[in-house]
Amino acid sequence: MDIPTVPLILALFLSAHGWRKGSLSASGAATAFVVGLLMMAGGTSVFGVALIGFYLAGSRATKCELL
Repeated sequence: MDIPTVPLILALFLSAHGWRKGSLSASGAATAFVVGLLMMAGGTSVFGVALIGFYLAGSRATKCELL
C-alpha cells in the first residue's frame, strides 16, 4: 500500500502548526491529522481543498477583533 506523500505532509504540517500555536490540543492535532489525511488522500481533492480553506479562514477569523 502506497502512502500518498503530499497529503501526508500537508496533514502533518497543518496539524502540527495548529498544535504549536496552541489552537489545538494534542488529541485535537492527532484527530486533525487523521481527518485531514483521509480527506486529502481520497479520490476527490475537493474535500481536502475545502478543509484547508476552512482551516485558513478559521485561523484568520480568530485573529479579528470586532468589538
